Amino acid sequence: MDETSTSTAPSWARRSRPRNSDKDAADWLADFLAEYKGDTQHDYRVNIGQFMVWMRRYYPEVDLLDVAPEDFREYEVYLSSKHWDGHPGSCVLECKSGTLPYKAKTIAVKRAAISSFYSYCVERPGCPVRHNPVTRRRGRQPSGDEGEEVIKETLLPHEIEAIRRIAKGGATGEVRLTVPTQRSLAVFAIFVGMGLRCEELEKARVENLRWHDKNQMRLRFQRKNWRWTTIDVPYAVAPVLLAYIGDRKTGPLIVSDGRQRRNPETGELERGGVSSVTLRTIVKELGVVSGVRGEKLHPHLLRYTSIIYSLRHPDAKDHQVSDYYGHRNTNTTLGYANRAKRLPRGATNPLGIDWSTQGETIKG
Repeated sequence: MDETSTSTAPSWARRSRPRNSDKDAADWLADFLAEYKGDTQHDYRVNIGQFMVWMRRYYPEVDLLDVAPEDFREYEVYLSSKHWDGHPGSCVLECKSGTLPYKAKTIAVKRAAISSFYSYCVERPGCPVRHNPVTRRRGRQPSGDEGEEVIKETLLPHEIEAIRRIAKGGATGEVRLTVPTQRSLAVFAIFVGMGLRCEELEKARVENLRWHDKNQMRLRFQRKNWRWTTIDVPYAVAPVLLAYIGDRKTGPLIVSDGRQRRNPETGELERGGVSSVTLRTIVKELGVVSGVRGEKLHPHLLRYTSIIYSLRHPDAKDHQVSDYYGHRNTNTTLGYANRAKRLPRGATNPLGIDWSTQGETIKG
């Protein structure tokens, strides 16, 4: 469905304009997509676009701003079926090409994207959408033995320490890593301590890492939606960053090996930054060498771990945790709450933020 590749809302989203509304679905979709950049915007456009194409094909009489829950449930049946009986006439391309069925995880991603769009519409004055037709499922609920599912998706304290030991050994040469510097340790500490996303760490710069006072370091950076925010650096992470940065005063916070580029603002040469792909490779290598999760160790697992432990901290408030990790809606943060309760009693994140004295978030 390559119709979703345009930079603005595609023509197929332009349906009959709803009564008492100055915008149609295409206008609201364009506004929603404008909140994001890069891969995130592309993924939203593709997944929401696929649903809208499907609606246009099979239910052209239904306005895209008047979708009902049963419409979306039928779409999920379509995605999960090898052959969808609702095809009018002969089977269409998806069945013949083997595109169907989609995997459960892929369907969950599509559901989340479509739900986000309709939630956005519901919250906007003047939009005729009153209810989100998509029930967003926030992952598997823990079941079975106490904390079994959580342990699979959250690092335990001894696992965090094991990876940190390997990263430290890599910096001193005691452990063989691809790059024998402090970089792997700094990347791991930021991901599991501060919960940054790959694209956020990729854009972070040294000049935006500052001391708020003699004890508190803060980092100003751009979220995935390109909005600036400032958050506290956990006490345990600050010395790791200082050791890695050394005497550098400007440039990317996490640098590549030897590559240089020109600063877009000053025009001066500086060390180039790492890509999201490299960040994921660094984390994967730590998982393989340490034996903790192996190749399944990835940055989002570290971010997930950071959020879970923050919610367990007795001094953390839900809205503070939501702001700190860049969730646009507190309900997103609360989706982690049940899993946080199932962590082993007394478990803490040795690189996490101390919510009793930290956590103030300065936006803008």
